[in-house]
Amino acid sequence: LMSINEKIYELPVRLKIVEGDYNVKVWLPGFQPIERKIHVYKEMKRLTFKLEEKKYRLLLGFHGEVEIDGKNIGRTPTAVYVKEGVHILKFCSRFGTWYKMICVTGDSTVTVDTRKGSLVLPDVGKVLVNGVEVVTPAILNLDPGSYTVDLLGTKEKVNIESGKVYIIPSGFGVLTVTSLPDGLDFSLNGKKLLTPIYLYPVLPGEKEVTFEKGCAIWKKNVNITEGAISFLRLELPLYNIVKVTDIRNCEIIVDGERVEEVASLNIGFHLLHLKCGDKIVLTPFCYTGNVRDLPFPLGGELR
Repeated sequence: LMSINEKIYELPVRLKIVEGDYNVKVWLPGFQPIERKIHVYKEMKRLTFKLEEKKYRLLLGFHGEVEIDGKNIGRTPTAVYVKEGVHILKFCSRFGTWYKMICVTGDSTVTVDTRKGSLVLPDVGKVLVNGVEVVTPAILNLDPGSYTVDLLGTKEKVNIESGKVYIIPSGFGVLTVTSLPDGLDFSLNGKKLLTPIYLYPVLPGEKEVTFEKGCAIWKKNVNITEGAISFLRLELPLYNIVKVTDIRNCEIIVDGERVEEVASLNIGFHLLHLKCGDKIVLTPFCYTGNVRDLPFPLGGELR
């Protein structure tokens, strides 16, 4: 979103605006907001803001291989930076493998204690853990030991071990779905969701995941195992396209960036801007990763 002199717009936006000074703010969840005063000139055609991701520091006191959300970050890192939200950490050493779930919020630095275990509770309202009321959904990092969980009137004894994950109710699994980039729409067995997301409890078995970007659609299957954490990362391919055209003396601009010889495009919708002398053509098009010819209104084709 963007506000200009306190009037809010959803980006991208095309505005007719008079020359002068404006107070501008741009913000997006999970990113550092931008606030500045700008002067708009008559000749100004485009205004672009680059937002930096808001990240938080994790302090890890562990010796061995570490993975975060299925991605290996190296051996014995003292500190790493992650985005706000739920993350699954995997610790591997010669003594075994441990999992830990953490929820990173507004604190700039989070210290991870690998000696504790994790208890995962579904979204069922209020739950009692050793008589203490917990509002769900929740991920509790607990000291090793025995705990009594009162879930909807049913009591269950659980044994929390150091570095282990215990999922309530039993008989279910956990699915973490991330994507590059974030904010990808996808469907899990027909249910619409948005990445990144942490899903629990999930019934074991094979699930169909469908995700799309613009006009391109992919399908993947993921197997959910009882009492285990499954990772699924959805990545949209980035393709290089080469400008090949028999049209001379034409300027080609894609999404505001001039193409000299090669442009890198994500799958999805883009805006092609063609300038040949005093003739200008704007052509929206959908890129699916395949070679295609675009009809050129001034004659010829652009591949």
